[in-house]
Amino acid sequence: MHALQISHDDLAIAEALDTLELELALQVQDVSVVGFETALAQALAGLKGELLFRMPGDILPDAREIAAVSVPDEEAARRKVLLVVLAHDGTTMRVQDAGDVDHAVGSLARSMAGVIDSFSASEQADEHPILL
Repeated sequence: MHALQISHDDLAIAEALDTLELELALQVQDVSVVGFETALAQALAGLKGELLFRMPGDILPDAREIAAVSVPDEEAARRKVLLVVLAHDGTTMRVQDAGDVDHAVGSLARSMAGVIDSFSASEQADEHPILL
């Protein structure tokens, strides 16, 4: 019996698949007809993902809106935090890993996911989180 060896490249491929799944789910949405929020909701529903927040895209020169989303990563038993950027043309979207961007929205998205995880863990343990 041979032990399964997982290389760094295999992990990178698995992480890229999460992003690709969301990109494909968004491609079948007609954002110019249904709007950005509905396109996101429909794409995330099929992936069991959730919208963390939406905001104007002023922080990026080529963005009309930015959404932070999380999708389950079953292999790592955690969530993958992604940014969906709607371009100024109102139809082009791109998906980025929140950990790979060098602007404040990526940090905010990861922090928001951490807060949600804390609340979820508290609810599962039947505890009440302390709000500051």
